[in-house]
Amino acid sequence: GIVFVACLLTLPICMAIYVFIGVFTMIFTFVITNSPVLELIANLILIGLNIASSALIIPFWQTIQAIIYYHLKEIGNR
Repeated sequence: GIVFVACLLTLPICMAIYVFIGVFTMIFTFVITNSPVLELIANLILIGLNIASSALIIPFWQTIQAIIYYHLKEIGNR
């Protein structure tokens, strides 16, 4: 139940982020013309976007983990 709800909450966020990263990659593919400096900049930006997307998703899963822990603890006290 709770994990399914977590997937439903994070799925649209993940999809939006991956679409944005895909569009960004396509744009840089057309812009970069055999320039190693631009390729390096594009790769660093993509790495930063991937780290930022993880930073957006992880708090949702941590919150859900805390809810599950609290719920199991409450069941154990009955």
